[in-house]
Amino acid sequence: MKLLSLGMTGTTEEIRQKLQQDCNIFAREGCKLSVDELQLGGYTFLSCNIPDGEISYRSYERVKNLLKVYIAQILSDMIIIREEKNIVHDILRQDYEYFSGEEQNQIITKVFDILHNDRIMTEYSLTVRRSRIFTKMLDYLNGHNEMVLDGFIRFRLKEYRQLLASAVEQAVDEFMSDVEYQEFIRILRYFVSMQEPRFGEVHVVVDKNNVVYIFDADGEILNDQDGEQFTVNTQDGTHDQDLLMSALITVAPQMIIFHFASKVKNKELVATVQEVFTERVFVCDGCRICNVDLTPNRKSGSNPVDT
Repeated sequence: MKLLSLGMTGTTEEIRQKLQQDCNIFAREGCKLSVDELQLGGYTFLSCNIPDGEISYRSYERVKNLLKVYIAQILSDMIIIREEKNIVHDILRQDYEYFSGEEQNQIITKVFDILHNDRIMTEYSLTVRRSRIFTKMLDYLNGHNEMVLDGFIRFRLKEYRQLLASAVEQAVDEFMSDVEYQEFIRILRYFVSMQEPRFGEVHVVVDKNNVVYIFDADGEILNDQDGEQFTVNTQDGTHDQDLLMSALITVAPQMIIFHFASKVKNKELVATVQEVFTERVFVCDGCRICNVDLTPNRKSGSNPVDT
């Protein structure tokens, strides 16, 4: 008497072993189940069977329902472990064929960074994905005694495939942002290389309010084009951060020394300066300048930093 039948392509040995282990659980309870294999139309069908007359109809239904739960758990894990990457590859080939093979590999890495980030619970979290697959799988098995896994994934897991497509889209956005960022860095490096250095060194100092001041080697605060002291609040938007980068490129110092860079809440700001000016950037881990008490609206020409 057939309990369940599962049709698959590719290797079936691992699934067969797990099914046999589940059948052995029932055997210890006095219920003998077997796993039989049949090749049919390019598919390998694994059938869980029980000899006629082995158990009553009531026990048969109980065993069948428990077996469905076990199989749903096994296949949910298998889909995530074995099939998920194939689905992601298919999405990239179908929807993003204009990316090169190397670019697609970088995107795939980002996709699985998204899917494997379980530090916070999101719709992409492993437990959420597995739960959704398991629910769909068990719902299907409760109404059917036979399943072809490829067809189930394609036609019954559309929401799951859409979730993976969304993760791919997010990864593509991140990849394009990275590409644009690297192009931005390349252009800024070009501007820096074209500038004649106006200062030997400048000191970029971050105060307790996350305001950045730029001092020259004599301890004078640099002024902007309007003659105002140059300050940037790194908690503000991209505009003020661009001003800092613009000011540093304009003065093109031979050395940039960051003081209390750890205070900068936007860590990308310091990292970007380091990428643009490369070996010219030095991050101080503590000195006299780091302890300077910076007062807002100091008059130009004051000398708060004695270098």
